[in-house]
Amino acid sequence: MTELQIGDQKILYDRDATIAIYQCIDRSWADKCRCLSCKNFLAHRDRVYPPSFLALLDQLGIDPKKESEIIEHPILDDYARDRLHWYDGWLNFIGAFISGGDIVQAPDADHFEYYFVTGLPGIGGFYDRKPSIAIEFETPLRWIIPERPESHDTAGNTYIWTENGEHVKVKPEK
Repeated sequence: MTELQIGDQKILYDRDATIAIYQCIDRSWADKCRCLSCKNFLAHRDRVYPPSFLALLDQLGIDPKKESEIIEHPILDDYARDRLHWYDGWLNFIGAFISGGDIVQAPDADHFEYYFVTGLPGIGGFYDRKPSIAIEFETPLRWIIPERPESHDTAGNTYIWTENGEHVKVKPEK
């Protein structure tokens, strides 16, 4: 395995073993999922990763189009006026975690952060391979697909985000 240090994070990785597993994986979590959040992420995928992050994924042997999982969080207050949705994603690789540290801000993109994590299951061959760790990324993305996202409150009311960025309650069907 090869050692890599980014900021104060240090890992070991096996590029060839990672590439071999990715060659056996047919598609990503987001490609298999049918939810609106994943559809929105897929609409961004070709431009979501900054060049420095793509170079890191290549160094680790990770296929950038085969994320282990994608999660979209509700719009945060700080991003509401711009209608940005916060996304987390994980990409697994064969490696070992040596030491953790601070989140890394991609130098060539606004609001794209990443860090190494352990204890997450992966897709395909990563489920049964040890050692396996992941790189997690976080980034805000605009909602660009035509279908509108929904959210719900504790009383069971449904809300949608309108074209002009308003969060409005949807009247229940009778």
